[in-house]
Amino acid sequence: MNQETENGARIEAVRPGADIFARVEELIQAHRRDDPFGLITVVVPSNYSSYYLRRRLAPGGYFNVELTRLDDLAEKIGGSHIGRPPL
Repeated sequence: MNQETENGARIEAVRPGADIFARVEELIQAHRRDDPFGLITVVVPSNYSSYYLRRRLAPGGYFNVELTRLDDLAEKIGGSHIGRPPL
């Protein structure tokens, strides 16, 4: 799945497997060519996967890359609509 939203955000689904780290690094590098300092949000399935992905990306010096779970992203975006302030 490769989509672009109305506000210009790109959504890319990456299949789990051995080369997931290389694919995520490739997508981050491609985005950095277009916008070197822009925020990149990577949605991960669990805190456990976030931990290992962050450590895998660290030697490359990735900055402004946010790793978040889908439910945390939903709360951040729509928190005020469910009776709680957004994070």
